[in-house]
Amino acid sequence: MSFIREFSGIPVSLSVSPWRERVLTAQHHADPVMREALLKSAKVYLDQSFEQLCKVGAWPRIFIWHNYPLEMCLASALTGDPRYYQKAFADLHALTQFDDLGYHLFSKYPPHGPGLLVVALGIVLQAFGDELREDDTALCYRLMQSYCLRIDEDRRASAWGDKKPARLMWNHSIVGYAALYFGGFSRLQSQLDLTPNELAQAQHWYQVGREKTQAFILYGLTECGVNREGLSYAGMTLKAVMPCVYQEALANGELDRTLLERLHRYTEYVAFEVVPEGATLWNYNDSYMNPLLALNGYWLAAELSGQQAIAMPVWRQLLGDLGNQSYGADPKQWRSSLFESVLFGARTDTTMADLALPNSRYFAEKGYVVYRDSWQPNAFAFTFSCGMGVQRIHQQSDHNSFTLALDGRPVIIDTGPCNKKLADSFSQSGAHQSILVDGKGMALCGGSASTSGVFKAYAENDVSVFMRGDARKAYNAEDYNPVKSASRSIWVLKTSTPVVVIRDFMSLGDDRKHDFEWLLHTPMALDLAQQNAQLIQSDWLRSRFVLNDVAQQTPVLSLHFFTRRPRKAHGEVRENPKAYDDQYVINHRRLRFPVTAKSGLFWVVLLPEEKGLRIESVEHRQYDSGKAMVLTLNDKGEVKQFVLQNGRPAKLQSTP
Repeated sequence: MSFIREFSGIPVSLSVSPWRERVLTAQHHADPVMREALLKSAKVYLDQSFEQLCKVGAWPRIFIWHNYPLEMCLASALTGDPRYYQKAFADLHALTQFDDLGYHLFSKYPPHGPGLLVVALGIVLQAFGDELREDDTALCYRLMQSYCLRIDEDRRASAWGDKKPARLMWNHSIVGYAALYFGGFSRLQSQLDLTPNELAQAQHWYQVGREKTQAFILYGLTECGVNREGLSYAGMTLKAVMPCVYQEALANGELDRTLLERLHRYTEYVAFEVVPEGATLWNYNDSYMNPLLALNGYWLAAELSGQQAIAMPVWRQLLGDLGNQSYGADPKQWRSSLFESVLFGARTDTTMADLALPNSRYFAEKGYVVYRDSWQPNAFAFTFSCGMGVQRIHQQSDHNSFTLALDGRPVIIDTGPCNKKLADSFSQSGAHQSILVDGKGMALCGGSASTSGVFKAYAENDVSVFMRGDARKAYNAEDYNPVKSASRSIWVLKTSTPVVVIRDFMSLGDDRKHDFEWLLHTPMALDLAQQNAQLIQSDWLRSRFVLNDVAQQTPVLSLHFFTRRPRKAHGEVRENPKAYDDQYVINHRRLRFPVTAKSGLFWVVLLPEEKGLRIESVEHRQYDSGKAMVLTLNDKGEVKQFVLQNGRPAKLQSTP
């Protein structure tokens, strides 16, 4: 794969300034709502002292100092008011009063912090170079030169500079390479007189940054265009990577088809991840239920891959008038995507209901399935995860876990992000839709530790969407929990409102009885309202539990359990332990369904009864070459009989 179709080693046209063209266009055609959001954010910066900007935590500071010069320069360009621009450069000058030009302000996360500032300064020179005073231009180059020297030294001496492709899966490293790209490109483009050594250095930085950025896209991104840590970290990464890609595309020529496909998939992947009714994304892996961070780089990806028709309604649903109405702004400043939104965004009347996308998508490389019955705000939506873990990135023990939204609202949820290898942290199995065996789940994740599951099957027909995962390797990792089988099959039946059927089989392969706990996590707005049990077959019990909306006392979803000798189910309120207090972790209700047996075999039917669906009968019997569950449903007066065999899509029998 090549970044572009031909590579000469230096930019083909050093005079091309795509950022400048966008600024000039925005001065006349910027959307007034986004423009107002930008100016509101810029006024907040205007009222803050340099000390206040430096006082925030190390992680927010990294992103604030990236957003700050970009937004303030753009605010001056849109209003003609030099105060914004002058304030930003006065504070940038104050950075130089620290040792090493302020490099130590970002030292907790090298090369992420100084790298993002270099990327921002490179864009400033591209977009506003004609308007900068001579001493301000010199300041930009001085900071970029100093930071790139330190980043390049760090790269040569540290693990993140390793040439192995696996290193490029680590988010922080690619930000350093993006900085080298912009540092080298900017010096080559400048009118500064460079010595032969300085010219060779700039060409080297540009070359290394360019090659590593394309390698990151090849090795560090999955086929759906995001890295393996989820949408939150994809936004952080693409904040640095996408400006390089955009710069390169317009300076040097047409982008490689493989890269375009990744960007195309990223735009669509975000669309599939939107919870139908509102301004949130699914909590996959380390993704936060807050879309601001995830949408950095989104407009640029859509621009380059020609997917604006998808990006516009998605952005509107998340950040625009149908979402949280921030338009890319962030009151805490560090998640802002205003600069990109003003230059590349455009309001539209289209909604996600207008998207010409399929209802289901299987992302094979991530081991991830998303299905919704429509693209309307009141859609049913379901996700399932079971894939390869990668060392040295944020990872959770969430193999075979799933989420569900009904009427557009989250009903079964992921409990939130965490990155701690501690038994009681939200990284572990107990915080997901999983099964505990004698109180233990999969091997502990967090920090640099990860586990892997195996996605065994995916199929869709007119009757159902079928998926199957095997989490045995995740339980067995480091001899943590030596189960012999940890298989989960799921059928989403395409009834008038989809019905979900789950088959779980857990075994340790011995003759002893074990305590199995089937876990489910719901929002605090839902409550386990009632339960009953009745005999279905001689050795099978049927247990029915109803999830109610606490505020309205209306049934949301009924859970029908078909399993051997279930004990009493528990509804446990799981609030944030102080040790893991995080505003993005959802306070939730954890429901535990325990069984004591030699092996754990669970059949679970998730049924929206208030939609006119009910179970007529359930049989467990031989069918063709193996055992099957035969589920007979009454779907708004129409009786339908489904045959569910492990490892196969559902079959719809004739009406009984």
